[in-house]
Amino acid sequence: YLISAGNHRLQERRHGFWEPLLQRCDYRNISYLTPNDTRRLIQEPVRGKVFFIGTTVRDIMRLTAGQPFYTQLVCRNMVELLNAERRNYFYEADITDVVSEIIDNPPPQLIYFWAGMETVEKLVLSTVAEAARGTNSFPDLDEMQHALKKFSVNVPESDLKKICEQMTVREILERGPRESYRFRMDLYRLWIREDHNLYNIAREFDRETISR
Repeated sequence: YLISAGNHRLQERRHGFWEPLLQRCDYRNISYLTPNDTRRLIQEPVRGKVFFIGTTVRDIMRLTAGQPFYTQLVCRNMVELLNAERRNYFYEADITDVVSEIIDNPPPQLIYFWAGMETVEKLVLSTVAEAARGTNSFPDLDEMQHALKKFSVNVPESDLKKICEQMTVREILERGPRESYRFRMDLYRLWIREDHNLYNIAREFDRETISR
């Protein structure tokens, strides 16, 4: 048996490469956990040992949207923080320290996710991160255009919408009302705002556009 897994959907790959391998294969899309399964993944391994105060479980769920790897990463960093401070109560304020540790030391999966993007895709994702007013904000296309104009970047609204829709299909973004979008995993938004902010990505986009 051969199990192949990865970030990219098979339909995004060259058909000539995959077609001979897929004639007898069973294709499964491995996606995000359900909310109930996400709560279990967060709470069950430490039940009776770690006590979640306030909205901390809900905050972790918004950070990771139930993506198994990142949910486990956040929980591992949580346990390391509590062990270092010799306590077993996890407070809402601790989320900031856990996220900061991930942003300062991003895992290879996060770096590979970004490296696999086209420059224009990076620009759009940085724009969504820049235009978002907070964790639950769904910036619309007008707000994204306003953010781009601050850095003198012009992206046609049709292209902006097209890439946002592509990112929605890939489960990186999720759609809100009236052509608005946000990151499905808020951890992406926080990391992109810090490490790949719109100012730097806009300059990269300009350089690539001029060199063509």
